[in-house]
Amino acid sequence: MEAKKSGAGHRKYKLCRRILGNPVVDEDTYCRELKDGKPHGEGEVNGKGEAEGVGVMVYANGNMYEGQWRAGEREGVGTFHFATGDKYVGQWVAGQRQGQGTFRYADGNRYEGEWVAGKKEGKGTFHYANGNVEVGRYKADADVGEGAKWSADRATAWRLSNGQPVESISLEEAARIAERVGLPVPGASSQSPLSC
Repeated sequence: MEAKKSGAGHRKYKLCRRILGNPVVDEDTYCRELKDGKPHGEGEVNGKGEAEGVGVMVYANGNMYEGQWRAGEREGVGTFHFATGDKYVGQWVAGQRQGQGTFRYADGNRYEGEWVAGKKEGKGTFHYANGNVEVGRYKADADVGEGAKWSADRATAWRLSNGQPVESISLEEAARIAERVGLPVPGASSQSPLSC
């Protein structure tokens, strides 16, 4: 017998999926929260009437942002749900991904790491949907320099150069590369076809 899914997190997920799959607004709508799939309440604003504080923006194109605002821009911590099924959770500055954040791709891949001006930049860990994982550095969304990649079972590792495997290496050498990058060795894969 399958366990019954419950809780606010699951309800919120279902609500977001319904909204992203079928926008409920004809024009971009800023609100305090969503209730029954519809914008509800006034979002916080500053003296100029710009979004400021905490609020939800439901975009007519199916995207949705919920989080902190400053002077009409996404600023602080927030979650952006893309109509494509992608999702970013993390820090924002001047309306762009900046600082620490996690980007979950609709295909099951996931990047956790640093962002600058909306692009992967700095150190980060990229988890593939098949369970493989790599650590390295990024510049303007591109892999740069030395990195390491592990198989899903973490039994095999490769040295990366600019994101490309150049040779098989020992697990110890892969751990040294991760240390030089400044990231921990990824744990064993716990990927499941149903994980979100």
